[in-house]
Amino acid sequence: MQPLHLKKLIGALSLGFSALSASAAPVNFENVTPTLFSGSSVSSQGYKLTSSGNGFSGVDSAAGFSAMGNAPANANSQFLYALNNDRITLSREDGQKFSLFGFDGGFIPPYGGIGAGIDAGELWLLGDTGNGMVADAFWFGLSDQDGSWNMNAYQTQNLLNTAVFSITFLACVYDDNGCNFSSDQFVLPQFALDNLNVPEPGTLVLAALALGAVGVTRRRRNV
Repeated sequence: MQPLHLKKLIGALSLGFSALSASAAPVNFENVTPTLFSGSSVSSQGYKLTSSGNGFSGVDSAAGFSAMGNAPANANSQFLYALNNDRITLSREDGQKFSLFGFDGGFIPPYGGIGAGIDAGELWLLGDTGNGMVADAFWFGLSDQDGSWNMNAYQTQNLLNTAVFSITFLACVYDDNGCNFSSDQFVLPQFALDNLNVPEPGTLVLAALALGAVGVTRRRRNV
């Protein structure tokens, strides 16, 4: 038979993890009419995604995007893309803080691809906490035999459970000087996003309560 304090610990952890999974509402762009924009925004599920205007961005399916470039090889729904050095800033429409647990992202090569087994670059996330910046970086991986990249599922690390006012997504491409964020070469920093895992505000409250319960259990055990 399990000791009572262990049962409480397990129950508290279960509460936290169930809150994180049950309340998450990924932003997947399925409710966005296919569009092209630059220096403006699109909205989906209470969140706003704003183009920097450095290039241009849009929302479309793989079939619709095929006229402009190689869509992610495994894309089977609508996604957001940022092309020609464009950057995307994610924020809540109500201006409140939020957290990003994970997302799907992939590199977009120029039309026709650039070959198989290419190491293109990285996707960076810069979160504004109001008191400073928090960053995460993710490798795009290698291109497939058709010169396309898959959409990868990424989990945030430094941004995990960090409350921010906005997160800016920007890509860099590898060149002789390292990772170039504003390339003027043939291969430009371009990327796709989908399934942004942004939990409801109440999720973090429930998780905090669960962790508090864990702390109480541990203190009682030490008494």
